[in-house]
Amino acid sequence: MKTLKTSIRLLVIFTLFAIMVSTSCKKDKKETKSSEKKVLTFQFISVTPAVTATINEATKSIVADFPVGTNVANMITGIGISDKATINPASGVAQNFTNPINYTVTAEDGSTVVYTATVTIGGASPLDPQTLSGSMSTNQTLVNRSAGIDYIIDGTFTISGNALLTIEPGVKILFTGVDGGITVKQNAGLKMVGTAADPIIFSGPINNPNIGSWYGFEINSNRADNEFSYVQFINGGSNDIYSVINLWGDAKLKISNCTISGSLGNGVGLDGASKLTTFTGNTIEKCLKNPVYAYSFESIMAINATNIFTNNTLNFIHIPGNTGIEYDATMNALSIPYYFEGGLSFNIALTIQEGTTLAFGSSTYLSVNDGGKIIANGTPTKRITFTGYSKDPGYWNCIWIETSLACKFENCDIEYGGKNTNYGALYIYDTPLITLTNNTFKFSTSYGASRMDNTNTGITAIGNTFNNCVSGNVYNRNVASISANF
Repeated sequence: MKTLKTSIRLLVIFTLFAIMVSTSCKKDKKETKSSEKKVLTFQFISVTPAVTATINEATKSIVADFPVGTNVANMITGIGISDKATINPASGVAQNFTNPINYTVTAEDGSTVVYTATVTIGGASPLDPQTLSGSMSTNQTLVNRSAGIDYIIDGTFTISGNALLTIEPGVKILFTGVDGGITVKQNAGLKMVGTAADPIIFSGPINNPNIGSWYGFEINSNRADNEFSYVQFINGGSNDIYSVINLWGDAKLKISNCTISGSLGNGVGLDGASKLTTFTGNTIEKCLKNPVYAYSFESIMAINATNIFTNNTLNFIHIPGNTGIEYDATMNALSIPYYFEGGLSFNIALTIQEGTTLAFGSSTYLSVNDGGKIIANGTPTKRITFTGYSKDPGYWNCIWIETSLACKFENCDIEYGGKNTNYGALYIYDTPLITLTNNTFKFSTSYGASRMDNTNTGITAIGNTFNNCVSGNVYNRNVASISANF
């Protein structure tokens, strides 16, 4: 009897244990989601017979070839993928295969992988360049096809709608002629990020190695993902009025570690309220006009000393009109001058870095208006220079100081001004506080400086020198007298 009871007890315990193990296994199995995410088959089912594409799992590429004359703009696919995975764009939905299409496969666990599907025509090799033309309005990525020349753009390729074109490291693109370029519309975006080892390269036709063999880029968008990094622009700028890279309206762009080599016009041009939000480590060379041409100083404040500007015909940062500054700013020292063709005026605080050169157009002023101030602290080895675009005495007017805030000039050279004989090269108008230390005033066709200081107490001057100032060194307009110094 005991033996029977014992056997029944053991059977119950074993059964309960088996149920527990089974439940645990089911629970574990339920919690483990599949990470499989492969394209297993890829067919074009809208043609007869259906065409099966070749899938390269290593490169995540899908390639199919069609006879010459096939319309690939409305192709329906039949796609087989891993169990429990999904794909976007979906299988069975018509797509335009004029350009490569990226397919994203998402596993059950949420992980993803991207395959690029490419259609060739007439037996073209997958390594032959692909031609891009017209426009795109959905997100697209140009991958490095390791084909030498990866893509050819015929005419202007336009990015429209809210589309983002991403170009991967190592891609090389040729334009077919002088009208070749890329236009980014207002809400679209362009992201080109190469590497030092694998830069993205743009150039003109193989049979035209000359400057200006293609047009350039038109950026009309202020999207935060507009970025050019490690990109080479070779022999663009076919229109000598414009630039290889043109920003319009309120466009914004980050540019770093790029090379612009050759342009019939400028390297980079900015219009309106457009802005370079980053500009570091770039080289602009061999432009027949300016490396940078901008209608506003605020547009180009991100340019710093890490950039190289060399062998350009007009080698300066060109601001053509009379420009102002709306908020406190620092003017970075560059290896080339800023050229303010129409002058510069402001009522904010402007700090000028040591070693900066500012050149001014004929008959122009640098005006510090009421509410503004200027701090120009040079050093004995890195002086700040205020000069004329042309090195002719009296080429420009003067630095006009008319503000209640303290200003400072130290180790500065103020030269080739004084065109207006009433004011000299520096005019101080009723400014209570200004410090002038170790500055030189030279080659003025009137005075080195003049002052209209009703208190005669606001100027602190030490170690200033004058050279070749035609009308005298310092003119005190209060008493109509000329003195050797302040």
